[in-house]
Amino acid sequence: MGLLNVGRKELPHSSFTKWLFSSSTFNQNSADSPIMHLLDIAVKRANQQDKIGDDKAISASLSDSIYGRLFSISNTSCSLEEVIDKRRCDIVIRCKIKDTERELNICIENKVLSSEHTSQTEAYEKYYSSKNENADWLFLFLTPISSAELDDYFSLSKKERCTSEKFIQINYQDLLDYVLEPLINSVDKNSQAYFILDDYINTLRYPVTEDNDKKRTIMAIGEKETKLLNDFWEGNHELIELALEAMSCNKNLDEDVRNKAKDAYESMTSLQTARKDSTKFVIIDVSDSSRDDNSGNGYKKVEIAKKFADIFCDNIAINNADDANRSIQDIIQTKTQNIFKQEKSKTHNHAIRLKNGETTLYLNTNIWGESTDYWRKLREYLEKDNEYFKIDSLR
Repeated sequence: MGLLNVGRKELPHSSFTKWLFSSSTFNQNSADSPIMHLLDIAVKRANQQDKIGDDKAISASLSDSIYGRLFSISNTSCSLEEVIDKRRCDIVIRCKIKDTERELNICIENKVLSSEHTSQTEAYEKYYSSKNENADWLFLFLTPISSAELDDYFSLSKKERCTSEKFIQINYQDLLDYVLEPLINSVDKNSQAYFILDDYINTLRYPVTEDNDKKRTIMAIGEKETKLLNDFWEGNHELIELALEAMSCNKNLDEDVRNKAKDAYESMTSLQTARKDSTKFVIIDVSDSSRDDNSGNGYKKVEIAKKFADIFCDNIAINNADDANRSIQDIIQTKTQNIFKQEKSKTHNHAIRLKNGETTLYLNTNIWGESTDYWRKLREYLEKDNEYFKIDSLR
């Protein structure tokens, strides 16, 4: 899809969806089938969007039947671009319920870039709901909107939602998390199905710049890639910020480039400030299990780090900063930055005198923010049994 430059065209995505949920491609009559996972997504989102109940998108009995796997699918068929009163419905999946005469059918309106127009969803809901008395219908509105935004459904703008309240809004991230990734982990890696799934997942996570608005879009990204990118950010954000700051001051660059670099730098520093974790903690003395909660106010992360450093220096004989950093590295696995400095810098430092009283070290408190994983490593260490103390969130 990327090579053909159709990664943000609706029809190729709809065609993949048809392939994914067809009985001719995968066995759809198991409790762990792609179609059942799609139904799970529908129930989850319907619950968030207050669309479960009488005269709503999903009846309570159907919701219970889906979650409880009280029925199974015997066969599915999919069609694309069904013509309805001069409109074209993107995807229709028809499912036969095993050992019954009933059907469970799914109408999907797929919006990759555009929003709904001319009240499409109301027309589709009205048309299909009146077609077959022996069928239950589910209506899904599939978009690339992020899960963070969709989780807060009632804050979405009118443009981001569909007109019919019988449509349940889901996203491509749901499809990736609950259908595609479990499926690709279960199919033969040498099969054609694996190749197609892998190519499609890459298409979802690859950023594409659209010609119309020059906006780069990512439709969904997997858990593994999310962790890798977060780890990359945590390890390199300071270098990126430094590069942007250098670009903003480089007189050899065009003024427009310098200004954009300055804007990017300011945005990154604002992001770092916004990501600061304000959680407060209590200190638990390992020896007698007493709790120090700082008179109910708790301790910030940097304060915890300072107390840990005090105790660390009191219990280990160290003569200089290099020795201190080598010793503490084994405990919290710091690799790229030193915990202690020999010379006091201008900001955010805490003087710690070592036990022998001959050397003064300064704690580099800048590394304990949310922007690095050193705090996580320190907390993991402190939450285990150790000779210093444990920490816990203030409740």
